[in-house]
Amino acid sequence: NAFVMGSVASMIDDEDYNSKEYPSLVAKEASEQIAFHVIDETLNLNMEGEWDLKRLAEATSFGSSVGAQMASILEKSMDFTPNWEKYERKQLAKSTAEGSSLGSTSARIDQAEENLSLATNVEESEGIAENARNDLLTISQHSSMGSLIGNVGISIYYPNPLDRLALINSAAQGATTGSITGVSAFDLTKEDATETFDIEIARSSSNGAAFGATFETIALTDANPRDFSSDSTTINVVQAVTYGSTFGAITAGNDPDVGAPAADAVIFKQATKQGSIEGSLNGASLGTGSSEENIDTYDLSSRSSIITAAASTNAQAASDASSSMATKAIRTSTSDMLMLMKKFNINPRLTNPTKIFNSKTSDNEEDEFLFEDNLEVASPI
Repeated sequence: NAFVMGSVASMIDDEDYNSKEYPSLVAKEASEQIAFHVIDETLNLNMEGEWDLKRLAEATSFGSSVGAQMASILEKSMDFTPNWEKYERKQLAKSTAEGSSLGSTSARIDQAEENLSLATNVEESEGIAENARNDLLTISQHSSMGSLIGNVGISIYYPNPLDRLALINSAAQGATTGSITGVSAFDLTKEDATETFDIEIARSSSNGAAFGATFETIALTDANPRDFSSDSTTINVVQAVTYGSTFGAITAGNDPDVGAPAADAVIFKQATKQGSIEGSLNGASLGTGSSEENIDTYDLSSRSSIITAAASTNAQAASDASSSMATKAIRTSTSDMLMLMKKFNINPRLTNPTKIFNSKTSDNEEDEFLFEDNLEVASPI
């Protein structure tokens, strides 16, 4: 917290550095290095059994996010001056979230790669890879959660000039981007898996981000998704965090220097939708008083509204992310399409060979989840 705050504040106070966006660059680099070395040193000391890696990832991301936000408002922090910042806070939120996720996942995957190179048989290799996958899923989940809790908390105590939703969106983008970039350094996908490992990371990271944003908002405001069928404060937060997670995952996953090929964009969309819905429901439930052991999202009156908001925003973010990338598309003229339809006797009302005109058979978004297992509820420290 103090290291990031001091480093970023010194950049903000220098007009030359401020104008060149050095504060954001320093925020990301400092967050990444802190997260990396905390996880790396824990592994080097063989203390992962004593020091929970996911909690370390959460603690470092929380501290970095709070430190960077405080650097922007430090000058008037004791006055609690609303709607004031010395540097764009949503950019700092994105930078620290991305840096923390990237650093913590990179440290764990580096050790996995090293250990696998020393494995003497297939059974040992499979055990090393499985342990690494489990660690990375919880690390990415808790790192995202820590970033969102820190950023949302400060934005409530010190309201930011634009709005909290823009900051949530940016932080979620950074968190998913950092996690997917981190695990891209080495492929840990199971041989018999139907999806690549970065798809699982997209789900876990978006889950943690959604949990952190909804939990912190409900805990610190008068939002009440338990009693109201469409609590506007909660729904707005769900939309912001879902958009950010989806956009960040798809753009990172489709970056040829980072993740999977562009064909996997639809799978990233599905994974982030599932993660966002699960995280939002769990965060809302825990934020309204449920215990971690007895969490029951069906007690939420806003449950249906939360799911609908996450699903619709996920679709919009996926569309926007695809449009923002230089993706080649086949464009066919109307006359050519009509000629083909006539030649093959295709009538959209009667002929449906590819099922593209089918309406959804179920209104339950949870029926379309990619993963059947439940992620452990990422309750905050």
